[in-house]
Amino acid sequence: MKLKYLLGGVFLFLALTIGASAAPYSTVEVEIFIGEGCRYCAKTEAYLEQLQKTTYPNIVINKHEVYRDADNQKLFINYAEVYKFTPDGVPFTIIGNAVIGGADLNAIDAQLEFCKLNSCPDPSAIYSNYFEGRDPNAPSKAADIDTTKYENMGWIIIFVVFIAIASVAVVSIKNKDKN
Repeated sequence: MKLKYLLGGVFLFLALTIGASAAPYSTVEVEIFIGEGCRYCAKTEAYLEQLQKTTYPNIVINKHEVYRDADNQKLFINYAEVYKFTPDGVPFTIIGNAVIGGADLNAIDAQLEFCKLNSCPDPSAIYSNYFEGRDPNAPSKAADIDTTKYENMGWIIIFVVFIAIASVAVVSIKNKDKN
């Protein structure tokens, strides 16, 4: 009797383990910001497409060309606000909570593997939640920064440098007069 339960338990364990490993993982959304003519963008885009055909068939690639498309430029700036990065070049790839700048193919592969084994949020869902209740086309929070204090700081630095140079000049003139 015990053997029956033991064999049943082993069979159930194997069935669940094999079933879980064979089960397809959920869809993983990938946002990629590229520029037409950018060779690193082309390399990253081709790599993602190859991974989609071979290793990760459940990825959905959302491409956004930012050199010539003003709407995609704004989208890029908005994603930068959401994910707290500086949109200073392309390619930029967003997978789950990860932002990958440049053509870092190893990082892309590692994040896709992580998302294959774990549940990763869709970047578009994170984006929508961030802008919930406000217009993503409105000026970003970064546009509200008052730069006058930085301009004033520049004048203060120039003034301090001027005083320091004048002091050095006065001291050197006094030393010259003593000799």
